[in-house]
Amino acid sequence: MSAKSQKCASEGRYLSFQLGQEIFALEIKCVSEIIGMDKITELPDTEKYVKGVINLRGHIIPIMDLRLKLHLIETEYSKQTCIIIVDTGTNKVGIIVDSVQDVLDFTNKQIDITPEICSVSNLGIVTGIGKVQEKNVILVDMFAILASAKINFEKLRV
Repeated sequence: MSAKSQKCASEGRYLSFQLGQEIFALEIKCVSEIIGMDKITELPDTEKYVKGVINLRGHIIPIMDLRLKLHLIETEYSKQTCIIIVDTGTNKVGIIVDSVQDVLDFTNKQIDITPEICSVSNLGIVTGIGKVQEKNVILVDMFAILASAKINFEKLRV
């Protein structure tokens, strides 16, 4: 795998969250806040993973179900389901996850490069596999996920 084809995870702090039986994590520096499930206003003619928008303190935030974006099985939301508000620098997006776990600190020694097979099917969103005790944590590039999402931010501006 060439270095150009995929971003590799680097050491640092990550917010871990659960989707199904797997634990994922994203760099904490792109997390703005974590909120409970809120009333989502559905929008017509959007991708299935785009659940709609919420009004968060006067700002319209698009909400995406990460399970659906990653082609996982859709499930009903529970009491642990929450929304992670991600700040891209120019926009904020909410991602729905099954539950938030922990803030994890990874060193380079705890991160394995992503297997070659992952770069083919998921547009490089998996940047590495972090190891915590006996568990594997799938490290994702939130910017790559959002770049592949079909959300027109300009139409959401008020």
